Amino acid sequence: MKRGFTLIELLISIAIFSLLSTFVVANYNGNERTKKLKNQTQLVVSGLEQAQNKALAGALADGATPIAYKLTIMSCDNNCNYIITAVFADSEKEEVLVDQKSMSGVSITTSDNSGLEAEFSLPRGRMSLGEGISTFWVQLYNGDNYFCVNLTAVSGRIDIKNGRCQP
Repeated sequence: MKRGFTLIELLISIAIFSLLSTFVVANYNGNERTKKLKNQTQLVVSGLEQAQNKALAGALADGATPIAYKLTIMSCDNNCNYIITAVFADSEKEEVLVDQKSMSGVSITTSDNSGLEAEFSLPRGRMSLGEGISTFWVQLYNGDNYFCVNLTAVSGRIDIKNGRCQP
C-alpha cells in the first residue's frame, strides 16, 4: 500500500489555497480604503469639534477674545482641506488657527454644493450654519465608499453615518 498524495490532489489543494488567498487580499485592500475614508471623515468631525471646543472654552486668539470660531470646507474633487479661523467683532479681521488640514484621495460634496461654513459663537459654542439653515450634510467619497457627516444647528449635533447622505 502506497502512502502520500497524488499530483492531482496536490494541484487541487494549491488551487483552493490560491483562490482563498486572492479573496483575502482583495478584501483587505477594500477594508484599507474604507478605513482611510473613515479616518478622513473623523478628521472633518475633529475639526468641527475643535472649533466648537475653542468657542466653549472661550479661547483667546491673537491675544484677544473672538466672537466665534469658524470651520470652512469647500466642495472638491480630490485632496480637500479645511481651515479653522477665529472671527473677531471687526469683520475684516480673522486669524487662521488651523491652516489647510489636508484630506488626500477624498471627494467632498455638501448639501448646497458650495461648501460648509460652520460657525461656533462664544460663550456657549452655539452652531450656526448660515442664514436660515438648521441642518447640513457633508459627504466624503473615495471612489468606493461614502461617509456622511450630518450637522444640526438647533442641537449642535455632529453625526457620522456610513453610506450616502440623504438630500
